[in-house]
Amino acid sequence: MRFEPFDEVVDTPYRRGVTRNLNGMDVAAFRRVVGASGLRVVDLHIVGTRFPDERLLHRLVAWVYRAITTVPALREILGQTVVFVGERPYQAAAGSGATVRKR
Repeated sequence: MRFEPFDEVVDTPYRRGVTRNLNGMDVAAFRRVVGASGLRVVDLHIVGTRFPDERLLHRLVAWVYRAITTVPALREILGQTVVFVGERPYQAAAGSGATVRKR
């Protein structure tokens, strides 16, 4: 049996394309799920909210947001998207002794 931790993406009243079975996890819990899946973390980070820059107020809010999110705990709370790139090790043919990694 194979476990796929990222299998259920749904639309919510607040946002489209939310992964239901990962929604509400912090980064540490996400890392545990990834670790249990057998994947190696290549990249895992949080992307913040983007603000339009056509108005002075938007630029000011974006500057304050960027300053606040330099604190990792606040970046996690205020972030919008988790970016994850993983790598699953694959075994070559039996007896060859080689290990191939595929991204």
